[in-house]
Amino acid sequence: KRVMGLDFDLRATSAALGAAGIGLLRYDRAHGLRLDERARALLGGEAPAGGVAEWLAARAEGDALVGAWEPILAGDVPELRLDLRVALEGGARELRLVASLHEGAVVGTLQAVEPAEALRRKAERSEQRFRAIYENAPVMIDAFGPDGALVLWNRECERVLGYTADEVKACDDPMELFYPDQETRDAVFATIVDPDGQFREFQVRTGQGMRAQRWANFALPEGEIISVGYDVTDLRVSHDQLARSNRELEEFAYVASHDLQEPLRMVRSYVTLLEEEYGDRLDEEGRTYMAYAVDGARRMQALVHDLLAYSRVQNRELELESVDLGEVLADVAAEVEPARLAADGELGVGPLPTIVGDRGQLHRLFLNLVSNALKF
Repeated sequence: KRVMGLDFDLRATSAALGAAGIGLLRYDRAHGLRLDERARALLGGEAPAGGVAEWLAARAEGDALVGAWEPILAGDVPELRLDLRVALEGGARELRLVASLHEGAVVGTLQAVEPAEALRRKAERSEQRFRAIYENAPVMIDAFGPDGALVLWNRECERVLGYTADEVKACDDPMELFYPDQETRDAVFATIVDPDGQFREFQVRTGQGMRAQRWANFALPEGEIISVGYDVTDLRVSHDQLARSNRELEEFAYVASHDLQEPLRMVRSYVTLLEEEYGDRLDEEGRTYMAYAVDGARRMQALVHDLLAYSRVQNRELELESVDLGEVLADVAAEVEPARLAADGELGVGPLPTIVGDRGQLHRLFLNLVSNALKF
């Protein structure tokens, strides 16, 4: 069987190409030009029973199709490639025709293409969107070609680094401009040779002096490298200030808690002596006041002790070891037993694992958790 004068097994090919928006055509001297269903749809209608080639040539603007088939049949032209503009009722359509000689007939494809002007406008819009994003990005973006020539340099680069694109292009060695020491240049060069997209921190010489910045490099086609960076100098200053403030706070907590231990110990001792020596001479109200004083001194001493313990936690190294949390919680339960009885509380403990940690801090953690639960 034949379809359009083509072998039957091309019916599936025609259907597959049609689904992709591509039509098939065939021209020979015996049958003239024949079109499959998709090709007829692309051309905007049914061709007359005879004179299809003339009908198509008339619909296409220009005379590119006039006499286009015979040179291929004669072997004078190996292939036909044409971009056609076909007049339709709803407007013109751009089509691309590709055909060649096959077993004595010209066989080819027909498909719609975007007009060159539309492609140009689309490319312009894409370029404009890229430029808008690139120029207004809150990070530095630059790119260099394989020959080291500057390709991209956005506004943030100019603002943070203090150099215009023209100034960088005029520089004999931008690497030496931004990285004055050889060790840093070598480290930066290694990330350019093998761009992995990982941010790394470098000291960069800018128009405002040396700054801490983080940069990552990415490979582009044709050997270009694009770099993305941001300045972390102010963040480093804030971090250092916070670390210094924390150290000062720790030192104050240690000194204050240590210095308060002795006067509090004296207050509690003398109040306890008063209670022991003269408690029987006080009435009920006096003994209540004395109890308040003893309890207040005790609680104040506990707070100072906790403050001292906190300051020590910040300054000492962790002593990691295998710790049975069940044993730790058993010790805590024994320690809080008086408080549990006073609060009429109940402490339930399930199976706990053995982990690697600092036994002292884990004990303190569980003690605080259980004590707070009993209190509140």
